[in-house]
Amino acid sequence: MAAPTDARERLTAVARTALLDTPPEEAFDRLTRMAARLLGAPVSLITLVTDDRQFFKSAPLSHSICREVAVSGEPLIVEDTRRHPRLRTNPAVREFGWIAYAGVPLVTRDGWVVGSFSVVDGMPRLWSERDVGLLRDLAACAAAEIELRLREAPQPSLGNGGARPPDVFEDTGIPMGVASPEGRWIGV
Repeated sequence: MAAPTDARERLTAVARTALLDTPPEEAFDRLTRMAARLLGAPVSLITLVTDDRQFFKSAPLSHSICREVAVSGEPLIVEDTRRHPRLRTNPAVREFGWIAYAGVPLVTRDGWVVGSFSVVDGMPRLWSERDVGLLRDLAACAAAEIELRLREAPQPSLGNGGARPPDVFEDTGIPMGVASPEGRWIGV
């Protein structure tokens, strides 16, 4: 299934997950442990991808193989990243020893690809259809967890007549001021 292509709307979908910069959660950790055990891979990741970074242990986007999956909306199955034309120069191959990679898109109910579910191995590996099928099933479970959070989280409306987004200055009740780098007061 091809993902919608509007990059701005895809990034909005990533932000709506409310998962960026959050601590680990057992529901997602359980899925990655299952993927690693089922596929016999030492590393499994659930990664959310924005335009300038990926979210898992704050790894820089320059090291992101997962970005390839998030941007294309297609699985990326690679036996040996050192021989792959786009990935062989990726710093994750050299610095993390990511040799074999299998990643599938994390897709919301609305069809937006918010990241990837992937497994990585430190040696070349042929990924079977069974491996990719298990990974797709686990990615669907992760996407369902994300959808649960979307339904449970209040969504601030930015349109006319809707609820206003939180105002840090008014809502905290604590006297505050913000100054620009040049020393001018921006808000009090």
